[in-house]
Amino acid sequence: MAPQSAAAGPTCVRFARSGVEHLCAPGETLLDAARNSGLYIPTACQQGICGTCRTVKLSGDVVIDDLGGLSLEEKAAGYVLACCSRPLGTVCLDL
Repeated sequence: MAPQSAAAGPTCVRFARSGVEHLCAPGETLLDAARNSGLYIPTACQQGICGTCRTVKLSGDVVIDDLGGLSLEEKAAGYVLACCSRPLGTVCLDL
């Protein structure tokens, strides 16, 4: 499935605790952005099922292809799955 377009401008992921900022390539996931920035997010299935890569999104919007890896409570608390979330504009993660 192709991610929704963020053609309005560049996408960027800011990692709040690390102080790192990463300009994303088209279609890059939050997990890819972290890895390409030298940051570690635990992961297992990389398909949005297991929830291992869940991380807190502090701000911004993402397109998420969640296959059940987050509970409603986790979503309400601001969690996203890094493996299957793509930023729309600037996103800040608690990492």
